[in-house]
Amino acid sequence: MNRFCLVVAVALLGMGCAHKSLDVATLSTIQKPAFVGRILKDAGPKATVFTDDNSFREGLKKLEPAEGNRRMAARMLKGLPHYELSDGLRARTMLRLGTTTPFQNAADPSQVARTLGIFLTQDEADSEPNYQALSQLNVDSIIEFVIEEYGIRSAQGKLRFWVSGHGRMFRLQGGGTLWKRSFYAEEEASTLPTIDPFVMAKDSSLYRNRIHWVLDTVAQKFAEDLSPGKRMVVAAPAQEAPAPVVLPPANAPKPTSIDEDPL
Repeated sequence: MNRFCLVVAVALLGMGCAHKSLDVATLSTIQKPAFVGRILKDAGPKATVFTDDNSFREGLKKLEPAEGNRRMAARMLKGLPHYELSDGLRARTMLRLGTTTPFQNAADPSQVARTLGIFLTQDEADSEPNYQALSQLNVDSIIEFVIEEYGIRSAQGKLRFWVSGHGRMFRLQGGGTLWKRSFYAEEEASTLPTIDPFVMAKDSSLYRNRIHWVLDTVAQKFAEDLSPGKRMVVAAPAQEAPAPVVLPPANAPKPTSIDEDPL
């Protein structure tokens, strides 16, 4: 398995596995691509915050760690629906490609979504959409971004947000993979403010911002892959960096109520 790591200010990005590069000659044969973002069924969110280490267990009060994880995952899904997560990776990559040939001729994303019917459900099926339906839009190739798993974990008392999946490009007629890249992206803990999971459970913007930053890193690498021989300009992140929510010191006074539901 070939992998490499890219360290940036926000995320640690490991990419590799099933990697097929796109060359300039092949790209020149593409006239009208269609971009699609989707997410696999049961991809997540996966929360293991309260079972990874003991850092936050005291705050659970009477809740069992497994139940705390389940409630955290439910809050995450409510704060960031599956469709917004998967389509966000598509939108961020398209933004970086801008007017680069042939991507300036890409099919309109809203028409692609309507044709494939992916606006109709939050959870996509395990099988891929019927891409042949896009032939009515005169599309000649598909660029697909798939989120396979995502979630949040705890490492030495710090929350770590992560996403894994793959991107690929293939011809609509005749098949044939032109490009493929698998990825695992996770925040690099030493550069990040500490977030209290109990505060995050009540403020979904903290979770959304952190996941968006992870997706920004993946989108940048995808844009570079899809523009062989060209220097891609890093687009500004779609979200501002989240304000730190600092955990209370170890000797802070304990809450007076032990019955209050922390999540």
